[in-house]
Amino acid sequence: MNFDGYTEPEIQRWLHLRAIEWSTFPSFVSLIIAPALFLLYPWWQVVLGVVLVGLVWCFVRYWFISAAISDTTCLLVAWFKWPVAIGSAFFFAASLY
Repeated sequence: MNFDGYTEPEIQRWLHLRAIEWSTFPSFVSLIIAPALFLLYPWWQVVLGVVLVGLVWCFVRYWFISAAISDTTCLLVAWFKWPVAIGSAFFFAASLY
């Protein structure tokens, strides 16, 4: 990562936000994956899957740390979170009628 031109507080904020995302990576990524999984599987299987992946992640997150993956995932989730949520809402609303 190239932090030239950034102030110390900006760098600390970036690092803090990426650390939060990395520690809860499965639940963070589930913001864009879970709505699609809810279309294919029952809700309890999706929730159980996220919880199980989260438990496995508790052991993995300290052995492997990647700021680049965290940064890329942050952008993907930020860009696709709302379109996925709105699209899922329309699909679920249409399936009610």
